[in-house]
Amino acid sequence: MTHDVLANGARIPAIGFGTYGMEREDTLRMIPAALEGGFRHIDTAQIYRNELEVGECTVLSGISRSELFITTKVWVANYPERRFAASVDESLKSFRTDYIDLLLLHWPHDGVPLADQIGLLNDTVKVGKVRHIGVSNFNRQLAAMQTLARPNSRIVNPPGLAPAWDV
Repeated sequence: MTHDVLANGARIPAIGFGTYGMEREDTLRMIPAALEGGFRHIDTAQIYRNELEVGECTVLSGISRSELFITTKVWVANYPERRFAASVDESLKSFRTDYIDLLLLHWPHDGVPLADQIGLLNDTVKVGKVRHIGVSNFNRQLAAMQTLARPNSRIVNPPGLAPAWDV
């Protein structure tokens, strides 16, 4: 699987292997099979509670880190500034890597102003922990608002399979 898409400067493998709902045993069985089958994009999230297993599998795979594309999502409880950076550091530790390819805000959440959320994403890029940033599960209106909140950000908004959200 070598087809890539370009999005705001990011070269992303077009098909990613999602880990939503995978328990430890399933993750340890499925990620190696996916990598062996040619997947190079692994999609997970802090709330999925399987970042540690994803990291274990990618390291043990023997595939060069530069050939893998890891996407994870910051959970809404970690949007406050006092928790954001620490949650990203925990993800990095779980993945056993020094950078995340794509870091997303998992869901819209009004507990922290959107401009602050985007600012925290940008901070992770500035310090080299993350290569690309974006949002997940944002409808078109919210995705447009995030651009206004931080106009110099290079944001990715991956398409979802829930057209009813896209109002």
